[in-house]
Amino acid sequence: MEQHVFQTGETPVLVIEVHGDFKLKGEDVGEVTIQAASEDDLQIKQDGDQITLKCMSDLKVRTPRATSVKISQAYGDATLKAIDGEIKVERVHGNLTLRSVGQVQLGSVHGNLEARSVMGSLEVERVDGNLEARDIIGALQVKFTGGNLTIEDVEEAVDVKAEGNVIMRLDPNPGDDYSIKAGGNLTWKAPEDVSAKVEVRKANKIITSLSGIVPQGAPCSFTIGDGDALVVLEAQGNVMINPKGANLDFDFDFSAGENDADRIGLSPDAIAEQISLQIDTQMAMLERQLDLEMARVATRLDSVGASPEQVERIQRRAREAGEQATQRAQEKMRLAQERLERKMAAVQQRVEQRAKQAEERAKQAEQRTQRRERRSWSFGFTMPEPPRPPTPPVPPRSPMAPGMPGVPGVPVDDKVSDDERLAVLRMLSAKKISLEQAEKLLAALEGKDA
Repeated sequence: MEQHVFQTGETPVLVIEVHGDFKLKGEDVGEVTIQAASEDDLQIKQDGDQITLKCMSDLKVRTPRATSVKISQAYGDATLKAIDGEIKVERVHGNLTLRSVGQVQLGSVHGNLEARSVMGSLEVERVDGNLEARDIIGALQVKFTGGNLTIEDVEEAVDVKAEGNVIMRLDPNPGDDYSIKAGGNLTWKAPEDVSAKVEVRKANKIITSLSGIVPQGAPCSFTIGDGDALVVLEAQGNVMINPKGANLDFDFDFSAGENDADRIGLSPDAIAEQISLQIDTQMAMLERQLDLEMARVATRLDSVGASPEQVERIQRRAREAGEQATQRAQEKMRLAQERLERKMAAVQQRVEQRAKQAEERAKQAEQRTQRRERRSWSFGFTMPEPPRPPTPPVPPRSPMAPGMPGVPGVPVDDKVSDDERLAVLRMLSAKKISLEQAEKLLAALEGKDA
């Protein structure tokens, strides 16, 4: 696919209509690079620093970070990353993903919307799917969400509405107003030191574990802390307010090495040492990542004119998040150590059971050997077996059974043995005699008339 490169200033303007999937990424460059799935589907017009694009297939664009973007239509999925300029989108027919962008105004998104690290306000008219908004350094306004809504760390006012459930992790900014409406349940994960006046205007049930707060039912109002912000909540389902401090989700893999506990030579202390080393390494990486992220955020906050209070607030929350991540890592290490100790105890128990079974089998074998030895003389001679009783004499047989030449007969008054019957049956099976002859022979042996 051919690339089209256009030299621009640091703040170009892109006007875009794309009928396929669209990816736009900002970079520290002074040019715009355009690449379409098909050259026949691409139309480009440049007027100074403004470039107008229309593409009937998939489209990829790399542009300076300070670019302003206007999208009239995106018929597929759209992804915009690292754009500091203003973004305006009229309609996206698929999903929309925003990462590390400036101020955003959205019309309609027929799929899902995911917005993270927005260095400005985020205004949304309509999202038919689910909406996830995290790290908004500005206000958040959502007039309609058809699915579920997730909000996390919005620095200024919030006014949102969702037909589904709403889950939010917010620390209200003093002086700002927050209005959240949910068609399902509404869950607010508030920090322990939250300060807000809360009005619950509608809810089936109000559930909270905040200290000293005992709501009677909706509508109701209560104050948490000094009541520095106003939070208005409405839900068709339940409203749940639980104290939960800000956290970062860092996953540590403690499973490595646990299966090695099955090897008897590996002690829990050795495995715990491996886990501690793993945690120390990951924590060091985490600290470096936080330092880099803090430096990047500070730079971008300066570029968008954030106040010193906002900068201090973000830095404080990041430090708190790092401390809580460390505590969770230490707790996971403790739990991993306990699991290993239980696993080693189970292994040791299995080993002891197997050793006991082996000892019992050895003892039984020794007893059998002793019993065999007791049957022999101490000088190595085997005791003679006791004499067998004499075999009784066999009664004489008659020379031939009457009417059966060639077949030995017995006197009619003798008792017929099973061997004799078996001999007759074998001769019948081998077709040496007929069935009639066999019946006569058996009758003669039994002393009956055939």
